[in-house]
This record gives sequence, structure tokens and C-alpha cells, in this order.
Amino acid sequence: MDHPAQSGLPLHALTQTAPTVRLTQVYRQAAENPIIRAAHGLLEGQAPQWGDPRLNITETEPDVGARRVALLVRDLGGPTQVQVLTPMRKGPLGVDMLNHHLQGLFNPGEGGVRIADAHARPGDVVVQTKNDYTNEVFNGTVGTVLKADGSRLTVDFDGNIVELAGAELFNLQLGYALTVHRAQGSEWGTVLGVLHEAHMPMLSRNLVYTALTRARDRLILCGRRAESTNEAKLAGWWGAVREALGHAGVAEEVRELYKWTCRQLDMPAPRFRKVAS
Repeated sequence: MDHPAQSGLPLHALTQTAPTVRLTQVYRQAAENPIIRAAHGLLEGQAPQWGDPRLNITETEPDVGARRVALLVRDLGGPTQVQVLTPMRKGPLGVDMLNHHLQGLFNPGEGGVRIADAHARPGDVVVQTKNDYTNEVFNGTVGTVLKADGSRLTVDFDGNIVELAGAELFNLQLGYALTVHRAQGSEWGTVLGVLHEAHMPMLSRNLVYTALTRARDRLILCGRRAESTNEAKLAGWWGAVREALGHAGVAEEVRELYKWTCRQLDMPAPRFRKVAS
């Protein structure tokens, strides 16, 4: 008997044997909230209907995208008014590059206290990346640096003001931009979602759904309008194939189809692990 071992598969196996119910009708807010309609439409493979001030898209290209995002945040009221989300850490539209440009625009300067792979100064937005039970600061909590003194930072985490030093500093990162994964469970009034075809290997339907539903009042997507019609269907298909390839017994034809898709998108084909027969 095969036993599921990958993350999430025990629950998946349970749904194959136990009665399940899928909730598809939204009774509250959907009539007037385009974000909720778009999110639930995405689950059905439908592309969002752009144009509402609360749900819109702006075009950008990877080579100038990070700077473009920073200027959009400025136009939307600054980092205190909007949260930037992106699927990946690396790359021209990843968290690291976005935070570099956002810090440069909103809190320029030299030096600061070392945190993870950056430097933080008073006024910077930071995020906690590991639960700190001593200071009651938990993974994903966003704060603002109030003071930098030598190798110590004083940070305001939504009213919980703590002083951090030593190894505690390496549990901090700049938080102007966050990965969608780290944003799970959080909500902001306005979200600027950087979901571009450059992120295609990460654009599962669940990830895009999570990004959309982090916004309470307004969502601005930074990507390419030309691909927006097909991105929902492609994201869902891509995620399903990517997840299926992790299971034993996947037909060689499916793997070849995946490799072919990578070539069409000008991306390197993955190396597949061997599955014991």
C-alpha cells in the first residue's frame, strides 16, 4: 500500500476516501467587491475583469519592474498605505530586488544595523521571519524601525515595541515587499501584487488566489495585460502539472509535455528525480 508523504498529501488522501463538500457560492460582499469575485473566478479558471479602481492592472517589464513598483507605491500613498507581494525572493521582480528599490526611494541612506541580507535604519519597514516567544513577535509580523543604536534595533510591531540585538536581528528582513507565502494569514487595505510571466514556475492557482485575497479594499496587479486573459487558466494548469510530477508513476508523456512547455516559455527544463519501480 502506498502512503502519501509529501507536504499536504495526508489531507489530500483523506479527501479521496471521506465525503467532502466544496463551498462555491459567496453570499457576503461578492456583489460589490470585485476582488472577491476575481478570486473565486480564478478558482474556476476565469481571468479577472480589470478596470475597476479597486481591481486593476498596470504593465511592466522585468528589467525596469522593481523601479516601477517603487514609484507605484509612492503614487498609492507610500509603504504605510500599501503592501507589495511577489511570489519569489530572487530575480528582477523578487523580494530582494523590490526591497532594495523601495528602501532606496522611501528611506535612502548609508549604513544601518545588519539584518539578514540587508541593513535597517530608523523608518524602515521590516518583517519577522521566525517566531520569537520571548518578545511575543511572530513569523510574518511587519514592523517599523524606530531606533538604531550601535548593533541594536528598536522596532514597533503594531504597538509591541521591542529591542532586538545579536542573533535576533537575523530573524528580521526588510518588509516593504513580502513573498505571497509569508503573507498567508495577513490582510491589508491595499495590495500591490507583482505577478508577472517571469514568475511562471511559481504561479500555481493557489498562490495567485492567496495573493488576490490578501487585499481587503484594493488590489493593483503589476504584470502584463497581454497575458492577463490566459494567466488564470495557465496558472492553474501549470500548478496542477507541477504538483502531479511529484508523484510516483507519472507517465513519461506528461513529463515530456512539461519539458515542452518550458521550452515554449524559454525556461530551463527541470531535472526529474528517478522513481523506483
